[in-house]
Amino acid sequence: MSRPGVYRDTWFWNAGLASYWFASTFKWSILLASIIPGQVKAIVPAGTENSSWGQVFAIGALWAIIGPALFGHLSDKLGRRKPFIAAGSALTVMGLAVMADASTLGMLIVGYLLLQISDDVGTGPYGGVIPAVVPEDRRGFASSVMSQLQLSAQILSAVTGLILKDPRFVYLAVGLVNVTCAVITLTVMRPIQESKPEVKLDQPRETFAEGWVKPWKSPDFRWVWITRFLAVAGLTLILNYLRFYFEATYNQDAQGR
Repeated sequence: MSRPGVYRDTWFWNAGLASYWFASTFKWSILLASIIPGQVKAIVPAGTENSSWGQVFAIGALWAIIGPALFGHLSDKLGRRKPFIAAGSALTVMGLAVMADASTLGMLIVGYLLLQISDDVGTGPYGGVIPAVVPEDRRGFASSVMSQLQLSAQILSAVTGLILKDPRFVYLAVGLVNVTCAVITLTVMRPIQESKPEVKLDQPRETFAEGWVKPWKSPDFRWVWITRFLAVAGLTLILNYLRFYFEATYNQDAQGR
């Protein structure tokens, strides 16, 4: 996928390449922490918001187990990443529109699943961009820039929620950030010439299942996976229900309990 002379060793170039990670982090930070739980609480009977929100999240999470790997595998086979990022961004806008107008739990589930699928369409292939484009000795720098953008997105998502408040305006802001960052990333990637990888006739094609199992044979991968799993699991278990916890605690304090 990469070609000599594509990479630029500047912060701004690397930030442009990683911009779509900013959009993805901004989206999930504000929606999972506040907006979607609030919608669930407004839709379902009182006292069932925790289980109902868990149902919505679980459906999307089950798909996310295979989604990124599936689209990443397809991207590798086709030798294309840019079309997947563009399609993922467009589908994200559709998912946001469905969720912004959701008036039933079923509609919210459909919108959330569409949003999860669209994220996987884009970020699955996008996850291979830095290794493919950035020289090995500069990947640490590129990863640090990506981390800066992700942390900045978390902060900006909190500020956005405090300022806008109305869920529909928040969904609009998420959509604008999503499209803007996709355009920036695709613009930076524009000089990259993508082509289908050559397959030798005597070399058997790797199936999706084989590609899924192969990384687990590496001890380094297993360590990275388990540490990442524990970190994300801990964060998710707290973040997804934090709004309900604060609301319940605040209400008890207000009633003098």
